[in-house]
Amino acid sequence: MAMAELLSWLYRVAVKVHHDIKVSPNHDCIGKIHKASAEEIVPESLFMLISLLCTGYQEEFQESHDDLKTRILSICQHIIFLSSRGHKHIGIGLTVHQAARSKQLVQLLHAAGHSLNYDTVLRMDNTIANDVLARYKESVDVFGPRNFTGTTEPAGYTRFAVDNIDINEETLSGMGTFHATQVAAFRRKEEGEPSLDIELSPKSERRLDLQVPSELHELTDLSLDNKKPEPELQKTVLSEWSTPDSSLIDESYKKDLAWILGRLHEQQPELQSIPGWTGFNQLLSTEKPQVLVVGPLPIVNAPAHEFETLWTVILRCKAMTHLRNDKFTVITMDEGLYNKAKMLQWGKTQVLKDVIIVLGGFHTQMTFSKVIGKYLESSGMAEMWAESEVFGETTAGNILKGKLWN
Repeated sequence: MAMAELLSWLYRVAVKVHHDIKVSPNHDCIGKIHKASAEEIVPESLFMLISLLCTGYQEEFQESHDDLKTRILSICQHIIFLSSRGHKHIGIGLTVHQAARSKQLVQLLHAAGHSLNYDTVLRMDNTIANDVLARYKESVDVFGPRNFTGTTEPAGYTRFAVDNIDINEETLSGMGTFHATQVAAFRRKEEGEPSLDIELSPKSERRLDLQVPSELHELTDLSLDNKKPEPELQKTVLSEWSTPDSSLIDESYKKDLAWILGRLHEQQPELQSIPGWTGFNQLLSTEKPQVLVVGPLPIVNAPAHEFETLWTVILRCKAMTHLRNDKFTVITMDEGLYNKAKMLQWGKTQVLKDVIIVLGGFHTQMTFSKVIGKYLESSGMAEMWAESEVFGETTAGNILKGKLWN
């Protein structure tokens, strides 16, 4: 009788946990594979059950038990996969295939029960690609990430980043190199906005064919005068814009002095407890930057430094900006691409009048540091740093050249 009652309770617990899995949001989606995503997707009842089975007790997990908690979450995700065929196993298979492009590695993980098989991974890749192409047609030939959908109302500030992506830059034969251009869109995450997982399940339709529109690989025609365009300023530049804030300068001086004195207090490197300049300022920082949503755009299969490539990328970013009902298109680039993009903008003023091309914050600071380093080149600053053992000789020289950030 006691055994029958126990089995009855176990049955009720199992039904309850199974129900919680089914009503859990995005339980059958391609989810992220980090710990925060696992904590979001695993029902509390399932986590409690596995914790009791593994430890024999129930209590709050401390930081010292973080590894145990991660292992329990992993087991829970295995159960979710068996119940709904979603989440962790799909994410691991797609991530490993994207990172390594190895069929053997995916199959090894599949054999160990941690991933989908290789054929299913390929089908899921095609499913995602077809989903992107379907939304491309719905948006009237405009590529937009899933979390950057079109709207009839102003959708808020969106920023783009453009950079080159080079794989196998040099080979013995000169063949097999890959030079392309990658673009990403950024926007601030709205308050209460849930994280977006790709809502595709292995049980859904999985097409093996993939028909990519030809315009995806075509560059937009561009005609430029051979004469180098002259810089144009659409608005007057006011000196007040660059007026320094004395209070911020004084605060920075105090922090830098505290860091230097702290580093000098302990002369033995192995006993040094004060971190580098970057780490020191991170410890003192009280700012909590707002979370950003990132959306990748399709890779342009052409070198980023060519004018036609930049022209194509800028026009695609403009189209996505209009799709989101924004007015200005803001694009961030590094030094090499920024120079050519500005020349392109000066040569196409009317078309690109609502495009704002900016140098990335890191590259702006790096260029500014080069200017300061040039000014201090013969001042003996590098030698003073080296002799006082604040920095090594090579490190001190690279700081003045704007090449070192740590």
